[in-house]
Amino acid sequence: MKCKIFDICGGCDFSHESTAEQNEYKDDYIKNIFKDRFIPKEIISMENPYYYRNKSLRTYQKKGKNDVLAGIYAKKSHKIVEVEDCLIENEVSQRIFKTILQIAKRYKMEPYDEDNEIGLLRHVLIRRGHNSKEVMVILVLANTYFTGKKNFVKLLVKKHPEITTIVVNYNKRKSSVVLEGKYETIYGPGFIYDTLLGLKFKISPSSFYQVNSVQTEFLYKKVIELGDFKEGDRVLDAYCGIGTIGMIVSKYVREVIGVENNEKAVRDANINKKINSKENINFINADATEYIMENINEHFDKVIMDPPRAGSTREFLDALLKMSPEKIIYVSCNPDTLVRDLDVLVSKYRIDEVQPVDMFPFTKHVECLVLMSKVDK
Repeated sequence: MKCKIFDICGGCDFSHESTAEQNEYKDDYIKNIFKDRFIPKEIISMENPYYYRNKSLRTYQKKGKNDVLAGIYAKKSHKIVEVEDCLIENEVSQRIFKTILQIAKRYKMEPYDEDNEIGLLRHVLIRRGHNSKEVMVILVLANTYFTGKKNFVKLLVKKHPEITTIVVNYNKRKSSVVLEGKYETIYGPGFIYDTLLGLKFKISPSSFYQVNSVQTEFLYKKVIELGDFKEGDRVLDAYCGIGTIGMIVSKYVREVIGVENNEKAVRDANINKKINSKENINFINADATEYIMENINEHFDKVIMDPPRAGSTREFLDALLKMSPEKIIYVSCNPDTLVRDLDVLVSKYRIDEVQPVDMFPFTKHVECLVLMSKVDK
C-alpha cells in the first residue's frame, strides 16, 4: 500500500518501506541511543501495521468562498493538509469523518478562522474502542451557538449507528490545544468503554489511552513478564493515567498505588477500579514528583513509571533512588529522555533488559520497556 499524500503530510516518516526495513531502522536507532550502556532486544513489531490508530483528528478550514477543507496540520507547520484516506487511522473513523465533512458543507457549518476569530467548527476527534467497537465523536467548536446540534446528531447517527456517543467541546481560546474548555454530551453517555487483556476501561474525551491497542497488549504482557510480580508485592504505578497498567498488574500482587496528576483521569481510574472489582488498587490525584518526595520512606517492592515524552524529573529520580525499590519497570515513549533518566538511575540500579515495541508503525517513534534491578553495594 502507498500513501497518496506522504510527501506533504508529514504524519508518517516511512511510506514505502517494508516492516523489515522499518524494524531495522528502529533497532539501529535504539542501539545507537544506548551505545555502550546495554544491548537492546529486537523490536516487537506489528503483524498487520495498517489502520491501527484508535484515535484520529481532523482540523477544518475554509476552502475558497463556500467549500470546507478537512485535514491535519503538516509536520512543523500550521498548514492543513487535506486527508481523505489514511493508512494508519482505523477505517470506521475515516468513514465518519467523510460524513461529517458532507454535513458541514450541506448545513454551512463555517470552519473557524483563527486570524479573524470567527466561525464555528475547529476540530473533530474520534475515539474507537478496538475490542468494544464503541465510537466517540468529539466536536470542537469555537462558540456555544451550535443551533443545529439535534439535526447534526440525527443525520450522523442515522448514517453511522456504530456511534455510541457524541460530545461537544467548546474551545474559545486562541490556542493550538485541541481540547480545552467545557464539555457537553449531546448523544449517548459521554464516554466509551474498551477492553485490554480481559479488563474493561472507561475512556472519556480527554483520557490518555494508548492509540495502538494491539501493540499495547503486547507491551503490557511484557510488563507482567519482566516485573516478575509476587503475591506479596506492593507496587507504585507512577503517571498511571486511567489505571490500565496498574489494574492489569494488580491481579498478581498484594497492593498497587496509582499516582496521576490529571484529575479527570483519576476519576476514570476509580470508575475502572469499580467496573473490574479491583479492591487492591488505590488511585491518588497528585503530581508524581511531589508524591514520591512526600512519601520517600514508604516501602514499594517494585515501581512502574510511564512518564510523558519529556521524561521524568530529576527530583522524582533522586527520590526514587532513596525509596530504593527492588525493581523499576520504566515504560518510555521517548528513547532520548529515557536514556537521560537511566543515566541517573544506574548509580544504584543495573539494566536487566531493554525491549523496544513498535507502537507506531510508519513513524520513527519507538516505545521502550526497561527493567532495572537494585544493585547491592
